[in-house]
Amino acid sequence: MKTILKSCIIFWSYVLLFATCQNDMDFTNANINDDAITNSKDIIIADGFIKSPKWLAHIVDSIGQHYQPTPETGRLLYPFVFAVEYKNQEYLCVCDPFSSACNNHYYTLLGNFVDPHSSDWFDLDEAKERTLLWSPPWSSRDAHVSTRAWVGTVNITTPNNSSVSDTWNRTEELTSTDITTMLNDLKNQYPNATIVTGSSPTTTYNCHAYAWHITAPQYGSAVWMGKTTNPTNAYWLDDSYIATTSSSGNKVAYMSDNHSAVVVTGDNFISKWGPYPLMSHHKNYSPYNASQVNYYKRFNPPAYYIGGVSYEDYSGSSTVYANNGLASIRLYAYKAYNSTTPTSYTWSATWTGQCNSWYQYPGGNYADHNIYINSGQSGGTLRVECKIYYGGTLLYTAFYYLSVY
Repeated sequence: MKTILKSCIIFWSYVLLFATCQNDMDFTNANINDDAITNSKDIIIADGFIKSPKWLAHIVDSIGQHYQPTPETGRLLYPFVFAVEYKNQEYLCVCDPFSSACNNHYYTLLGNFVDPHSSDWFDLDEAKERTLLWSPPWSSRDAHVSTRAWVGTVNITTPNNSSVSDTWNRTEELTSTDITTMLNDLKNQYPNATIVTGSSPTTTYNCHAYAWHITAPQYGSAVWMGKTTNPTNAYWLDDSYIATTSSSGNKVAYMSDNHSAVVVTGDNFISKWGPYPLMSHHKNYSPYNASQVNYYKRFNPPAYYIGGVSYEDYSGSSTVYANNGLASIRLYAYKAYNSTTPTSYTWSATWTGQCNSWYQYPGGNYADHNIYINSGQSGGTLRVECKIYYGGTLLYTAFYYLSVY
C-alpha cells in the first residue's frame, strides 16, 4: 500500500510509528505569493519543466524527488499536472501515478490546497473534465493516469478483530489503453522487476490492502486501504503481528515511505505499486524509499501462556544446560491481546530426573519467576505450572517444560 509525497500534505496524519512526511513544505497551503496566475494557460514551461508559478514547480519537484530514481535511467518519477474545470472555476490537479495514499491533489490557481473529498466534488468526472497541461519529459504516458472514485468506506478488521480505519471500495478507472501503456512503462523503467503472473494495473486495491488484508491469513476482498492516512499500524498495535527479522517475517512496512509488501524470501518482495500491478522485486528496487523497513510475522499465542524473556516465545518448552550442575532461568506469565489482565499468580514446579537440588524465586504473587538448579547431577525434566487469577477467579493454568542437560 503506497507512496507518499515527500512533503507533509493534509492527507498524511501519520502519527504513531510511521515517519513519512519529510519535506518542509506544507502542501495544504502551497501558495508562496509569487508568479500569480489567473488562467492555466499562464503556466510557463521551458526545457520540458515547469518554471512558473514557482509553487507548482516546487510541488512537482517535491513529489518527483520523493521517489527513488529509476535504476536504469536515473530519472525521477514526476507527477502529471492537469487543468480541471468544475462549476465554472478552474483548478490544477497534480496527479501522482505511483501513490498508494492519494493520487490526485487539487489547488486553486493561487496554490491553495483543496480537498475535493471534503466538499461536494463527488460528482466530478475528472477523466472527462480535465486537460493535461504537463507530463514528465521522458514519460510515454499521456492523460491515462487514473482518477479515484470512492464508492464508500468498508469495515475490515485485523486478525485480532481491531478495526482498520480509512478503508474504501474504489471502482476500476483504467481503460485497456491505460493498462497497456502502464505495463510498457514498467518494462522500460524497471526491467529487473517482474510483473506477477496474472496481475494487471488496477485501481480497485493498493499495496496496503494486498499485504495486510488480501493475502494470508486474511484472504479479504479487494479494497483501497488508506485514502487520507496509513492505517496499517492497527495490525501490530493489537499484536496481530509482531516485529521480527527478515529471515522469519512475511509482511513488510516501509517505515521510510508509505508502502507495504509481502516477503517471498529474505529481501525479495511482492507489492503493488499504486494503481500499477503486483510487482516481484528486491527490497531496494522499486519507486519506494527502503532506508527503513520493518518485518512482521503473525502472532497468535494462546490467551495465557508461560514464556521466556521474549514476548513472542510461547512454544511452551525450552532447554537449559546445567554445567557442573548449575543453571538458572527466568520465566514470565503472559497474556494475549484482549485477554483479561490477571491480578495474581501462583507458581509451582515438579521435577522428574536425577537433579535433586533446585529452588524457585520468588514464590509469591508475581508474573515473573526464577528457577535455579544447583546440584552435582543434572538430567531430567522440570514441569513449571502457573495458575493465573483475576481476583478469586482462576483464568487459566499454564504449563512450561524445561529439559535440563
